[in-house]
Amino acid sequence: MKKVLLLFGILFSLHSNAQKTTTYRYEDTQARALDMVSKGFVKPLVVEVKVDATKGRQYFSYDMEKEFVENDMKGDVANIRSYGLFRASKDAKCDVIVAPTFHLYTNEKGGYTLEVIGFAGSFHNWQTMTVEDLKWISSTQVQTTGDRQQIDAVMKPTNNR
Repeated sequence: MKKVLLLFGILFSLHSNAQKTTTYRYEDTQARALDMVSKGFVKPLVVEVKVDATKGRQYFSYDMEKEFVENDMKGDVANIRSYGLFRASKDAKCDVIVAPTFHLYTNEKGGYTLEVIGFAGSFHNWQTMTVEDLKWISSTQVQTTGDRQQIDAVMKPTNNR
């Protein structure tokens, strides 16, 4: 009987504690704010490309499985060409394949073959872009208003020049 009374007392105290109410309060405000945005500008670099004349034009051929081309690469020819350039520059141990040409076709194995033909080039003479470089590059580019603002920030004269 004592055990039953003790159990009843414990259950009654738990029930009375469970009935306590908790007040939850929430508040949200919004005010006008002046957004302060900071921008960073990096002086661009220019580099010369030196073509390896001793190797001349090089030929690379890569066989790829159908699933790789159609699923992994999503059949995107630009992506497949980029992959081919990556592989060719890795195999040629160079920085860039200059003037590449491509031939992508299905092969007898049920997959695809990508042929890449080009010249192995390496980057040399890295330098910070000068105003003359910027004028030359700007003359070849179509610019939007946002581009013009960033270029003006780079071209702005400083005391260090």
